[in-house]
Formats: sequence, structure tokens, C-alpha cells
Amino acid sequence: MSANYVIIGCGAAGVAAAESIRERDENCKITMYNGEPFPFYFRPALSYFMKGLISEEKLYAKPVYWAQARGIRALHEKVASVRPVDREVAGDSGMVTSYDKLLIATGAWPVTLDCPGANLPGVFTYRSIMCCRKITGYIQKRAVTEAVVVGGGILGVELAENFMSLGLKVTMVVRGSRLLDSRFDAQMAQIIQRKMEADGATFVFGAQLAEVASESGHTSAVITDGGQRISAGIVGVAVGVRPMGKFLTGSGIDWENGIAVDSWQRTGVDGVFAAGDVAQVKGAHGSPGGWLTASLQGARAGYCMAGGEEDARPVTYLNASHVYKMRYALVGRFSAPEEGAIRKVRLTMSGEDEYGLLTLENGRIVGGAFLGGADLAWDVARAVENRVRVGQAQTTLDVGTLRHLANSGAPAALF
Repeated sequence: MSANYVIIGCGAAGVAAAESIRERDENCKITMYNGEPFPFYFRPALSYFMKGLISEEKLYAKPVYWAQARGIRALHEKVASVRPVDREVAGDSGMVTSYDKLLIATGAWPVTLDCPGANLPGVFTYRSIMCCRKITGYIQKRAVTEAVVVGGGILGVELAENFMSLGLKVTMVVRGSRLLDSRFDAQMAQIIQRKMEADGATFVFGAQLAEVASESGHTSAVITDGGQRISAGIVGVAVGVRPMGKFLTGSGIDWENGIAVDSWQRTGVDGVFAAGDVAQVKGAHGSPGGWLTASLQGARAGYCMAGGEEDARPVTYLNASHVYKMRYALVGRFSAPEEGAIRKVRLTMSGEDEYGLLTLENGRIVGGAFLGGADLAWDVARAVENRVRVGQAQTTLDVGTLRHLANSGAPAALF
């Protein structure tokens, strides 16, 4: 009797898992619940779509016949509940699908504002094709000229860039003292801020929103907790994300802080796996999330669901994308603070505004962050896997030496 697999989510993790399962098991049944009315699309390219540089069709990461060609049953509906005791999934339509193995790969969704005016027309989050459609449609309909972006992380900077490319004057309201404080070090953040200021962006640091004000029922301004009033025909909210798992309430699967999984992507519930932004790998270091990490976790989950015996090491965190007209990459424990056995080593890079920093633990490379030279992500990921070491006397490292050691195929040391 053929096995029956259900995958909730049609993003990077879900698709990679489906392909991995089908590669190992040609005769099994695979059902995918896609909570969006679009086929699998390349979420990191949403910025190019919103700016009008590519069409919606160019976002689609697989051909429209992808699922059918692999014998995958793709359902364009959301999941209402999961019943692990009965090994069943119920969709919004009421249809119930049984499973032998289940993967939860629903990703994460933006946190919304919690202040007066948060639900006014003109206040938007940014995460999907539908978000982009609504934002650009509102700007055109209302002839918006001024925008406020709340939040100074990667998505906040990306949203600000999108608004600026559409001709809007942008002010960023950031709770912390600088941009990108959970991802980049201060020097990397300064490079991005200088570029944005040169293009006309302004910043309000150390502030939060107290209110979104309106005029004729639409967003007109924001008021900070310090009393500053900033004109805004549209407000973009990028203050973080949380796992998408409300449908798991009552299932016995804890999801609010991410579903805990082991290195095989298994949850504590028999037959249930999780991968991507919704998952938290036990014992893993570094930031969760990211397209590449989700794909790798999804592929591992699918392999293990179909009976494969996988390496017990967690997938090395890897995220390469763009931030305000520059490429960046984050690997492993890139943000670990310098304390105890942790220290940082600067990479010498040749390009203008290129910047790189390696994270070491007891001399071994465990992560890195790069601006400009994002292709280094793969080399550093291999250095982490190969347990490359850097001598205590080293305070800088050139890119050529790093690549040589990272790709040597065996544990290496530099003294």
C-alpha cells in the first residue's frame, strides 16, 4: 500500500519536501495545501515585482504544470485544523485528508501594529504577492506622495526602497538606535543608511508609533511616542514576523514561538515534521528563516519522511538576498556577540562598500555576514561544515585564503 503524505504550505520548504519525497518514493500520494491563490513563487523577488521591474508571472518559481507532472495533488485552500490522533488534516472547505506523514511548512506572517489607527485604510504589511498588489493599487488610487515605514530590519529597508522607487518621500521610524541591528553590525548598517540618505530617505530612531492619524477615513500621518507628527499617505509595517500556525490550536503541537524540531525536522508528535520559517531546530544557532535555509530544511524533511537516514547535524543557516541596492549574505551564527570563546575576524574585500565579517568560536569559523560579496555565503557555509580554523593571531583574512580553505574538502587550519 502506497504511503500518503500531506504538506501544508507551498513555499520553499514545502516544494523542496515534495520533490524530495517524490524522488525517493515514486508511487506515494502527495497532497499539498497552498494557502494562497498563486502557484509557488519566489518571495525574495517581491521587491522587483512591486517596483514594476518584473511581471507577476516572472515571480513564479515553477511551471504551472509542476504539481501535475509529479502526481502531486495541489489544493488552493487553507487548512482549518490538524488532528494528529486521527492523522487527518481538514481544509477550510470541510474536506478531510488523511496522512501517514505530515509536514508543516506554512512559514511566517508579519506582526501588525497595536495602536490607535492601526487598521485604517493605508496601513499595510509586506510579505506576499497580494500585499504588493494592494500597496501599489492604493498608492495609485490615492496619489500617495509620502510614506512612513515602521521598522528598521531587512523587510523595512526593502519596503522603504520600494516606496522610494515609486517616487514617494520616505521616513523610517525605528525603535532601536540604528538600522538592521538584528542582522548587520554597525558598520554594515551605516553603509546602507548613507546610501538611503543620499537618495532622500529620513530616519527617526528610538521611537515607536503611538497613533496612525486619519483624514476623511484614510491614513494621513503618524504620531510617535515622543509626540512627533510625520505626514504619511501610506504606512508600511515591518516590525517582525511570527509563525503561521493558528490552525494548530488544539492539536497538541506548540507553534506560537515556532514548532520545535530535531535535526531530522521531526516534531515531538509522531509522523509530524516541520520546516522553514515555522520551525525551530533544537540546538541550532543563528537566526531562523530565509529562503535557502527553508529549501534545505524542506529537502531534508522530505527525505526523512520517505524513510531516508539523514545526517544528524542541523542545516547550516544560509540567507543570501539584497538590501537597498546591495547584495548581502548571512551564514550560521553570524550574529553571535563577541564574548567568551566568540570573536570576529574582518574579511579584506576589494569592492567599494563591500564588507565582510566572520564569526569564530574557539578559532573555528561558525558564521559570517557580508555586504556586496554575497557569493561568499557558500564558501563560508562550507567552512562551517569543514570546521575550518583561524589562528588566534589573525584579525583579518583575505577572500582567496578563505575560499581555498573552505573548499579543501577536509577540516583545515590557518596559523
